[in-house]
This record gives sequence, C-alpha cells and structure tokens, in this order.
Amino acid sequence: MPAVVASHIPFDSTDLLALPVLPAVVGELLEAFESTGAGIQKLARLTGYDAILSARMLAVANSASCRDGTSRRANLESALAALGVETAKSIVATTAIHQSLTPLRDISASALDRFWLHSLTCAHLARRLAVIIDYSEPEEAYLCGLLHDLGKLVIGVRHGKAFTAMQEIRHLARSPREIPELEQRLFDTDHCELGAALVETWRLPSFLADAIRFHHLDAGELRGVHPLPRLLHVANALSQEEDPQEETFVRADSLLGLNRTLLRQARFEAEREVINLAADLGIDMSVAGGGRKMTTVPGDISFAQAAHERILSDGAADRVDQPDTQSALLEAMVAQDRLGQAVHERALMNEARGEIHGADSEPALAQAIARCATILFDIAEVCFFVANPETGTLRCGASEEMLRQIAVDPNGSVNSLSRALREQRICHSLDAEIAVGVIDRQLSRLWGTDGVLCLPLSGAERPLGVLAMGISRAQLQRLLTRTRLLRLFAIAVTTEIDPRRQREANRQRAQNDRRLLERQQLRAALHEIANPLTIMRNYFPLLEARLEKQAARDELKVLQEETERIGRILRRLSEPGGAELEDAEVNLNKTVQGLASVLDDALCRPHGISLKLSLADALPVLPRGRDTIRQILLNLIRNAAEALGQGGTITVSTQNRINLHGRQYVEIAVADTGPGLPDHWCAKIFQPVASTKGDGHAGLGLAIVKNLTDQLGGQALCRPNGGGGSIFTVLLPLA
Repeated sequence: MPAVVASHIPFDSTDLLALPVLPAVVGELLEAFESTGAGIQKLARLTGYDAILSARMLAVANSASCRDGTSRRANLESALAALGVETAKSIVATTAIHQSLTPLRDISASALDRFWLHSLTCAHLARRLAVIIDYSEPEEAYLCGLLHDLGKLVIGVRHGKAFTAMQEIRHLARSPREIPELEQRLFDTDHCELGAALVETWRLPSFLADAIRFHHLDAGELRGVHPLPRLLHVANALSQEEDPQEETFVRADSLLGLNRTLLRQARFEAEREVINLAADLGIDMSVAGGGRKMTTVPGDISFAQAAHERILSDGAADRVDQPDTQSALLEAMVAQDRLGQAVHERALMNEARGEIHGADSEPALAQAIARCATILFDIAEVCFFVANPETGTLRCGASEEMLRQIAVDPNGSVNSLSRALREQRICHSLDAEIAVGVIDRQLSRLWGTDGVLCLPLSGAERPLGVLAMGISRAQLQRLLTRTRLLRLFAIAVTTEIDPRRQREANRQRAQNDRRLLERQQLRAALHEIANPLTIMRNYFPLLEARLEKQAARDELKVLQEETERIGRILRRLSEPGGAELEDAEVNLNKTVQGLASVLDDALCRPHGISLKLSLADALPVLPRGRDTIRQILLNLIRNAAEALGQGGTITVSTQNRINLHGRQYVEIAVADTGPGLPDHWCAKIFQPVASTKGDGHAGLGLAIVKNLTDQLGGQALCRPNGGGGSIFTVLLPLA
C-alpha cells in the first residue's frame, strides 16, 4: 500500500479561482457584457462552455449574499437572473484577473484540452439523453456532465503530475468503480467526492451532488435511483476517448431503457456539437482519441506507487538551490512578481468597489459587501455584522431569521467576532489554543462549516462592523495566504461605507435642524393665533349675558367649549411629545347632546339629513378623554353625513354594560342609512386610504377615529346596518 501524496494541506474544492478556465470563453463573455444586445440566454450559453465559470456563477448565486429565501435551480439561466448582469460581469472579470497572474501550472496543455473536451461532450450528451427520456430538467443534466470531473482539477492544480497520474489511473483500474478507490489510496481523496463536496455548499434542491459522487459506481448499483445519477453515469461512460464496447451499451440500456442505436446516435450528435465548438474555444481536437491504453496488469498498484514517488522526487528537485550567479536574476523576478501582484490586487479592488458602489441602501450595501467577498474569495457563507454606532452591538441583516436574531455584545463573552472588533485584526475560531465562543459555535452550526473567520471593518472614528465567513479548515489555509488581499478588501469597503455614514449623519443633522426650525415657526404661529382666541373667549360671557333664551345660551356654551378645545389642540401641536389625554371625568350623554346640537345645524339640516339621538339612561362617568371623545364623534358624524349626501338619517346611540373578553365598556354607535360599504373595504376600513367619497375628502377620518380610540384603550368596529348603510361602533373602557 503506497503512502498518501505528501501534503499537509487538505484539498479545497471551493477554491475555484485556482482552477484553469478556457481563455476564449472569458473573452467571449467580456465582449458580450459590453454589447447591449446580450441577454441572459446568451450569457448562460457562453458561461456553459466552461466548467469553472459555470461553477463560480452557481456558487455566488447560491451563496448567503444572494440567498433570498427563494429556491434556486441547477440552471445557469436561473443563476444569472438571480445575480444580475453587473454581478455576473464582476465574477467573470475577477476570474480573468486571477487567471492573468496565476503561475504556470504543471498541467500540460494537451491534458487540459482533453479534460475540456470530455467535460463538454459529457455535458452535451447528458442533455440529449435527458431530452430523449423526457427528464424534466435537461439543463440540470447538462451542468451535471459539465461539472462531474471538477475534482480532478482540484487535485491537479496542487501538483501537475497528479493530474497526469489520474489520467493514467483510468486505464489502470479494472472497472470505473475502482478509479475513486485508487485515487483515495494515492491522494487520500478522490475527484468524485471533491466535486460533490463543492456542489453541496450551494444547497441546491437537486441530486446534482449525488450524481457526481456516484457516477463511477457500477450500473447495477444505480438501477432504480433518481434519473440524474443514471444520466450522468451513462453520459460519462459513452463520452470517453475510446469507442464504447458492447457491454457499455448494455449497461446504459439497463439504466435508461435506450437501445444501442439511440445511444450511438446521441453520442454522435453530442460529439459533433463539441467539434464545432472546439475551434471557437481554442481546444486542440488532435488530443481526441489519443488516450494511451496501459498494458499494465489490471489492479497492479505499482503504477500508483511510481506516480507517488515521482511527485515526491519532483518536489525535492524543486528545492535544489539555484547557483549564486543567478541571484541577481532571482531578485529581479521577485520584484517583477511583487509589481504584478500589486497591479493584480488593485484591479480586483476596482471590481469590488464597482460592485459595492451600486448599492442604494444600507441593507443593499451589506448584501453587496458579502457578495463581493464571495466573488473574491470563493466563500459561500458570508455575513456583514454591522456595529451599532451607540452601543457597539453587532447585528446581521441576512435573510435567514436565525442569523438576524444573533446579537454580538463586544463586552460580552469572547468569540472571534468580538476579538476581531476589539483587536482590529483577522481572527478565526479554528485556533486550537483559543477557546471557541458560543456565537462561533452557533454560526458554524447554522452555516454547516468547521469554523468562522472574521475580518474587522473600521472607519476613521469608530468600528463599522465585522465581515464573518463560514469556513472549512481547507479554506482557512487558503485565506491565510491571502491576508493582504483581505486587508485591502477591508480598506476598500471602509472607504465606501465611511462617506455614506458621514452623509447620512449630515442628512439627519440637517433634518433635525429643519424640524427644530419648523417647531419654532409653529410656536410663533400658535402664539399669534392665541390672541384672537383669547378675545373670542372673553366675548362669550358678554354675549351670554345679553341673550334672553336659555336654548341660545346653551348653544353658545357649546361654541365656547369648542373654541377652548381648538386652543388645547393647538397647544398639543406645539409640544414635542404631544399633550397627555385630559384627566377630567366625562359625562358621555351630555357630551353627545352638546356636540349633536351644533353638528345638526352645521352638517345635517342644510343637507336634509335627520340627526337622532338614542341615549341609554344612567351611563357611568368615564374617567377621561372628553376632547378625544368629541373628536371621535365629530369624525363619525361628519363621515356619515358625507356618505349620505342629501337626505337620510343618522342615529347616535349610547349603551351601557358591554362586556368584551371580561372587560366592561360603554358604547357609542353612529348609524346611517346610506349606501353602505363594499365587503372588501371592511378589513381595512380604519386604515388611512384614498376616500371613495370624491374630491375634497382625504379618507383619513376613520383612521383618526381608530387612533384616538386606541389612545383611550378602546376598540373601533364597523358592521352593516340592518336597514341599509353602516354602523360604526366605539367601545370605551370604564376603567
């Protein structure tokens, strides 16, 4: 049994930026983004030519930064629609920037061409087979074929010789099922498991991950399972470089129920499509059919041992010291590399700023920051915890309810978020020497990750928040090598947030100043209004003394009380919090009678409306709210009069001893004989809406009634009047 490939760093299948893309596809996409006629369908078609770009689009579209509660499909058009054109463009641009500075890999061009040809052929064949068997999601089958071998690249970019070894393992294995087993013995992982692990981070409601994980199982083990794993198994078997043997068609027939003729025709058409694509994509077709058949005895593991030893020996050779005569050249290369790295980082930050700058609100900004982190660092679970300027408490505005409930007190128990905020440095929860906090555990559990990495964001005067990322141990190793890029990202985010916060603070200050000025102007106006009101109030006693009839004196008394109520309402407007409800006891029947005599003359008689009173005897005295009750009655009677128009009857009644849910009330009811209300208005009748009574009516009267009733602790209700029209009822508590 050979030793595992020498590497203490676990394979990270989410590091998509490390994987090679087809340059032609990147160029086509960037050109499409610049043209005005590129729609989602064209962008999805172009993206679907490259496995890495497709995976990146799906990864970002299904990350926490884009998750909105809606179910995503394994479909590029759906993913691009969710992302939007600008975000999709940022993904392609950042991929191109990364690729431009990626060191030359030890994977031969012919090996990459062979990989791309097989992936595209498998994808096109899977889609054709899906259509033939009437599978409901043929685009899902296409993606399945396109992505099924991504794990090979994940292993290959760690050491190019490993990629070559995997190509040869396919010929060494006695059956397809043995390929992952040999890879496990050599690399301590296999491409099926790595590809499935990547897809599982996207949380798709799909069997895509299972199809990738099981595509090398024997056909007999896949009978009766979901169609997607069966489709991929057959597409992969038929899209190998060698011409399929008869038994391959027999197994395919047993899984899909398609005869040899149909399968051969589908394979031919898929290959023809890929041949037409290859020239445009810059893929060398001469590698097709050139797969070398090994003569090694099947099952002989000596090849794996030899591959392992070759990898180790190549690594040792790389460590041989360079001659002293080359030291100057090495220094020049290092300087050039640093310059290139600086240009690379600047370009990436420009892309990030462009993505963030488009956010038009605080929640949209937090979401854009998380989305940029996902695009730049290939992390699915990212959340921006914003610091409250007054308390310093960190809260997340994510769509997930559980995340929104988490509040991080910087003075509370220690966790990686509070450490990052307090120490202003990158912190994580996977340090064996530091105790893991409760909030770290909660976030890891919600995200399904090994731990949390936290990037502090601070402005010129105060902390702005913490960017928390759910990470695996493999991702931690990758992110720690990109500490400089993380810090540059923090600076880019800060330079975007800080001016916004300052502008918002200035806006709030200006708004407060404007309100203060308006308040001062209102007080000045109220002071002027108070003078004529005082004169009117002084004249009422003189007029009352000169009137001989008691009825006229009573009506004059009501006018005097209403004038005084105007003064109290105006005084309430001048107070910042509004005046408290008056505490004087209220004789409800007397209040109704006094107001009704004035409203009868002012609102009812001029329009031929009869105003009737039906007041219960011996009503108890209410503890408070005389002015409020008058305002309620005024709005209800005026509303009824306007509903009647000309003619009709309004009846105001009171009733005692109303018991509702164990509480005692008195009732005021205003009934009219008008046209009544449509049924669909009943549920929202007490909300401020556009009036149905024509011009000149704000539709606010009943909303005011509801608000005033709530202030008194009562309830406002509405029901149809048995004789036509409506009855509005207000229940007022006795205590």
